[in-house]
Amino acid sequence: MSAPRPTAEALRESEERYRSLFDHMAEGLAYCQMLFDGDRPVDWVYLEVNGAFEALTGLKGAAGRRVSEVIPGLRESDPRLFEIYGRVSRTGRPERFETFVEALGQWFGVSVYCPRRDHFVAVFDVITQRKRTEGSLLVHAERIERLARAVQDLAGAKSVEAVADVVRRSARALAGRA
Repeated sequence: MSAPRPTAEALRESEERYRSLFDHMAEGLAYCQMLFDGDRPVDWVYLEVNGAFEALTGLKGAAGRRVSEVIPGLRESDPRLFEIYGRVSRTGRPERFETFVEALGQWFGVSVYCPRRDHFVAVFDVITQRKRTEGSLLVHAERIERLARAVQDLAGAKSVEAVADVVRRSARALAGRA
């Protein structure tokens, strides 16, 4: 006994449901075909992109065009994207990564998978603000670490001269001149 075939109405409803998801998701989505020269990924064509793709990247009218037309120089400035997307579109193994795209001046968190050979779907979000916050937190953590070392050094100082030396070294270190 085989499962009943979906009716035209059920297929239409399913298509509408997935189109709505595609159109209304907050993350950018690009469905692309990777172009190869032998085994080397050299370009890709944006087959379809959602509205969030355009809003997050600022790139309008990308569907149907090559990335080399949409973002000239991307292959030279961000070859890692070609390596990853090429690998995924050939191996079929999904990957997740974070990268700074020089040409767009933004950080992206990307999840990419292969729906069929030589194609990939990239789902992404802009994470530039998070990366800036992480960088700021690292700077503050380093300063706290320097202060903690200075407090330990002060606790072990046996003379006024030793205290003065610790203070001078600590001030230089906190000012970034150590």
